[in-house]
Amino acid sequence: MPVRMRMEQAVARAVAGATDAGDAYTRALQAIAQALEWPLAAAWEPNAHDPEALGCVAIWAADEEGPRAFAELTRTLSLRHGEGLPGRVWRSGRPVWITDA
Repeated sequence: MPVRMRMEQAVARAVAGATDAGDAYTRALQAIAQALEWPLAAAWEPNAHDPEALGCVAIWAADEEGPRAFAELTRTLSLRHGEGLPGRVWRSGRPVWITDA
């Protein structure tokens, strides 16, 4: 079975077992990251109180020191258009794939 199909099924199973929307987001990120062998996955959305800023709304990190520390820092960030990878994607409206951050 192709990786994409396995990942889609893993995301569907993960989300189906979620207790609320926040849990579903985190479970989906975990399923995607594990299928693609990423150590970290995060979702960003415009801040409800400041629509000119992005905030991390969900994050999953592998159980390793580096990804966990990066996740803790990421949770506290607020980014503007063009700032950081999420801000650059937000400004351009185009996806970006990086292999080594």
